[in-house]
Amino acid sequence: MSAARTTRAKKATRYATNWASTTLPIGLGAMAMVVGVWLLVIPFPKAMAAARAYDAAIGCPHRAPSGEAASDEAGPSEAEFTEAASDDCLRGVDATVQRSWTRGSRPVRHYLEFRREDGTRQELRLDRGTHADAPPAGAQVRLVSWRGEVRHINYPVAGTRDTGGTIRTLFTDANPRTAHALPLAWGLGLAFGGPALLWFGCLARRYAPDNPPRDVLLPGTLPPTVLVLVAVSTGAIAMQGDPVADTLQQVGIVVLGGLLLAPLLTWYAAPRRRTAGRRKGQLLSG
Repeated sequence: MSAARTTRAKKATRYATNWASTTLPIGLGAMAMVVGVWLLVIPFPKAMAAARAYDAAIGCPHRAPSGEAASDEAGPSEAEFTEAASDDCLRGVDATVQRSWTRGSRPVRHYLEFRREDGTRQELRLDRGTHADAPPAGAQVRLVSWRGEVRHINYPVAGTRDTGGTIRTLFTDANPRTAHALPLAWGLGLAFGGPALLWFGCLARRYAPDNPPRDVLLPGTLPPTVLVLVAVSTGAIAMQGDPVADTLQQVGIVVLGGLLLAPLLTWYAAPRRRTAGRRKGQLLSG
């Protein structure tokens, strides 16, 4: 009875070890690949389409005091917009900067509080890289909304808006031009990281029962290790929110480097595996 229990316990331990080292990484790798491809095929193109629509948007029409149609470029209040105006146009409202502050450390998040012309207050988080040009407290600005969210802030840095001063634009964290960064970064990371997990799981399924020496196992682990490095590097590049063409160019360089590095490392490790095999054969024959 005791021997049967011991046998069952060993089988359960072996099954748990096999599941953790083979089935789990294979399943997670397959799921990561599916999610990564989905992010690259659906959310990423949608974000790119939204960025193009935002760049093509014009000011919402409104009724000027004379009864003639005008655009939002003239700076109307929200009450002047026509009911027929679409959310795809740019809606502007005047506001005054009340204060600014930061949160967090890595990364630092920059916020501004505004008092709109109707008396309401609104807090906005600035997009990365734009906090250095933030307007000071008391500055008169214009909050520009698109599809229900404030996307950027316009404020004069020289003269006034009425006298044709220079207008500076700050983007909020709802900037459509950088919205592609998140799905692209996660999509690339999962698309390259998923095959690496699959590879590790298949290696474990093949070699786990034999428990081979390190010299035998090493060449097979180098390609998926390179895939992990490629996944991390491409994801970090995409998270910067640079233009898509520049991002894909950098991603292509990293992928090309990985394609060259993986076979070179495998070739470098393969002679060691053959040498270890020859030594083992000599010991057995001797």
